[in-house]
Amino acid sequence: MSDISQWLDTCTKQHSKCPIADKTPLPSRVLEIDGSPDHPPKLRLYRTAPNEMGRYICLSYCWGAEGSPVQLKKATLSQFQQDIEREALPLTFQHAIHVTRQLGVKYLWIDSLCIVQDDSEDWREQCPLMAEIYHNAYITLAASAAPNPRAGLYFTSDDEWNRGREILCTSGRHAFRTFGRTPMTDMNSTGDCEPLFKRAWAYQERMLSPRILYFTRREILWECNEQAACQCLHLREKGSLKVTFSETTDVRDFAFRWADIVTEYTRRELSHTTDKLPALAGIARTMYSLRANDTYIAGLWRNTLCLDLLWHGNRKPKLATWQAPSWSWASINGEVTFLISEQNVHGFRPMLSYVTHNCTPLHPTDEGCFGGLQSASLTVKGKLKSAIWNYPGNSLTIGKAHRHGSFFIDNYFWSEPTTKELPLYILHVGDMFSGGLRTKSYYLCLRQVDERLQTYERVGFFYEKERPSTLERLWQTIGATTITLV
Repeated sequence: MSDISQWLDTCTKQHSKCPIADKTPLPSRVLEIDGSPDHPPKLRLYRTAPNEMGRYICLSYCWGAEGSPVQLKKATLSQFQQDIEREALPLTFQHAIHVTRQLGVKYLWIDSLCIVQDDSEDWREQCPLMAEIYHNAYITLAASAAPNPRAGLYFTSDDEWNRGREILCTSGRHAFRTFGRTPMTDMNSTGDCEPLFKRAWAYQERMLSPRILYFTRREILWECNEQAACQCLHLREKGSLKVTFSETTDVRDFAFRWADIVTEYTRRELSHTTDKLPALAGIARTMYSLRANDTYIAGLWRNTLCLDLLWHGNRKPKLATWQAPSWSWASINGEVTFLISEQNVHGFRPMLSYVTHNCTPLHPTDEGCFGGLQSASLTVKGKLKSAIWNYPGNSLTIGKAHRHGSFFIDNYFWSEPTTKELPLYILHVGDMFSGGLRTKSYYLCLRQVDERLQTYERVGFFYEKERPSTLERLWQTIGATTITLV
């Protein structure tokens, strides 16, 4: 606990970017831990009063295939408010209670014990509050190495990580053994092998928490808004990989930050595809609160719409059920990559203008449509041209021009085409410039859904590095068209 206490003391006393409020609003339910450190703790579920203030700790963990054997349900609510048998809880929860007591904090928040699991209404009320719950926590304990609640927080470092090395004195008559380890260069060095780092819901828990302790298989790591540290003493990053949202003021820098967040988020796993947008809603709400006159549209932002449309997937199967409109990255499975970077984002010129949008939330109480959606459409104005995709290559025929570029198909809407020439439409989204010269042009590849209503759906993405003069003249003769994307 000495390392933890030192990190915490430094953070709360010296870090200007880390919240240091002695008390914050408590969640509607918390676990109350009573008793002196010399005696076993007494545990009960405490229903807080409206606007009640206090200090609490959050637990971030993997549910696993079966979840926790002890959960808050309608039938156990009354009993939990009287007493919760600590020994019956899974090991991760018991360890979290121990750490909370050691840090001198009275309240602990664990989702499966503080949200009624068989009450859909309680879930609808609590889910939009997740961002606030983690943001207001004094510290979050991340059970990084545990694949389920039964595994615990604490692990013994394996022999491959702590390797003994025998060193001989120059006389050759004496020897002693010292221990060393491979240095960890950044917070992601351990990410691939830790179950919690693969969980999509845990991503926003990390991003929104002011301070986090990661209990990994090798050691305990610390991360706050200003510093990352570890017990091996090698990692002493001045600055964290966590995004400090308030520092992002330029609208194009904001687009790059958002693209980075979505890419990292989509690398992670979701047990339920219906959580695709809800599991990122907390971060979206936080960014929305800092963005003046902006609107969140199914995973994209109105003020950076053209940049946000520059994504492509990895050709994984389409989601079995509709979760988001085709133009949103949330409509597909797997990792999403954006064709913008911190270096080139300021050279982008949009060629598409926003007209309007219509999003219907899955739950009427979801103001701003940050969570799940029933339906969504986007109306834009830009230059649209029919084209032929020369399947299965990376070329399009536009008018009489045969263009080679990079073609990304979102999903194979044509199961196995009987023809090698597939008709579609391309919508000019924007151009990239460097040194005053255009270096790339970006297009959405669309399929017409309703000719009468001028409705289209996205099926892919195309960009080219050069545009011949004949094609340039062709695009100059095309007028802007208003269409609706679904």
